[in-house]
Amino acid sequence: MPLSAAAISELSDLLSLNISDLCRPLSPYETYEWAYYRVSHAYRDTVWQNAQDAWRAAGLSTKDAADAMGFPRPLVQRQIQSDLTANTTLSWPPAQRLAATLSYTDDTHPFLPAHFQGRDLP
Repeated sequence: MPLSAAAISELSDLLSLNISDLCRPLSPYETYEWAYYRVSHAYRDTVWQNAQDAWRAAGLSTKDAADAMGFPRPLVQRQIQSDLTANTTLSWPPAQRLAATLSYTDDTHPFLPAHFQGRDLP
């Protein structure tokens, strides 16, 4: 459901932003970032498992991977253990930092399920 004009105005005041900043179209980068997040959230356990497999294959410890992503090690540890209290989605910025640490050079969507590789994200 779209926000009303009054709600947008209230939100812009609360965030100290211009209304135009809240209503503008997303940039291509922002569009990709949101698409990555939606897929990563829908397949959260798979994405974390893929990331863990990648950092282990590269010889990184969980602490090293957490540092690369900018997360506290306990959060990553809970997430990869499928702790029921762990509900962190691996969003694009930390995934991109980990991919860079792992020297990924292709344009695939790192850590997303295999059926999303080689195609545009929804």
